[in-house]
Amino acid sequence: GQIETINNTKPGHYLTLANPGTGKSVLLLSKAYRLVSLNKNAKVLITCYNTNLKEHHRIFSEHSGLRTSNITVDSFFHYILTHLTKNGLMPSRISSLSDEDDKYNKSVDEFNRCVVEGKITPEFDAVFIDEVQLLENWQNLANTLRLQENVDVYLTGSNAFLLSSDLATLFGGRVFEIPIFPFSFAEYVKYYSLHDNPDKAFDSYVKQG
Repeated sequence: GQIETINNTKPGHYLTLANPGTGKSVLLLSKAYRLVSLNKNAKVLITCYNTNLKEHHRIFSEHSGLRTSNITVDSFFHYILTHLTKNGLMPSRISSLSDEDDKYNKSVDEFNRCVVEGKITPEFDAVFIDEVQLLENWQNLANTLRLQENVDVYLTGSNAFLLSSDLATLFGGRVFEIPIFPFSFAEYVKYYSLHDNPDKAFDSYVKQG
């Protein structure tokens, strides 16, 4: 089950592909907090494709009951813009762009180039990218992060858009695929703390899964 998967995952690069609603985002978040609980000095980035999903992850982190001071939650685009600007590496030709899509793509390319050239050193021990298929031009950056020493990369995505074999090729075959299944009823009750009313919990499980 998912709980066992979280506890048994070893350091490395991981890919989780599943259909919507199977809990892959919860798995990713839970794994991030699991890493922090095992290593209080670990620095973790949880990133995603937009601010709405980021806000969902932030709320989850605040209510997780786990230490989160060394976990950064940010949207992919905002993180890149902030990092380039903070390091004085944001070219004016990019910052002045009015088209957001063009600005995003050029910013990702610039960030990737700076990492490859050693101008930016990843500050995290693990980078979690949720719903990666929704991010344009993510492949090269994810692979660049994978090539950095002591940085683990965790990806989740929809198997309707991504093929694990293609991503394994992208990562040079150095990727572990995590099988993901919906919560069992026992896991659902445990995760949402619904032990007091089993009948009500089961109705909720049938409706929401």
